[in-house]
Amino acid sequence: MARKHFSQKQKLSILRSAEQTTVKDAANIAEVHFTTVNDWKKQFEVMGEQGYLEYQVPRPGRGIKKISPEKGQAVVDCWYQQNVFTVRVKKFFQIFTRMLEEEKNISLSSKQWEIS
Repeated sequence: MARKHFSQKQKLSILRSAEQTTVKDAANIAEVHFTTVNDWKKQFEVMGEQGYLEYQVPRPGRGIKKISPEKGQAVVDCWYQQNVFTVRVKKFFQIFTRMLEEEKNISLSSKQWEIS
């Protein structure tokens, strides 16, 4: 099955439909395994409705990587020494260097570099 992410409201809606039918039917409609719905049901019973809706599911991922200005400058220096810059890489490192000077975070989303 494809991996799906449901909001807590959506999960609660699936649990409500499981009360009216069966867990397996609700799971089939949501296209998840019935054990997943059972897990949600157990969480709901422990947390209650308000706690369940407020709960934020942890999403695995790298997160924001912190790099010291010294290490960042070492990366820039290494790239300059290798002389392997393309136009895009030069633009990135101009922004990266400015970010290091201003001690800001950098976002590399959708092929556009922005300082946040």
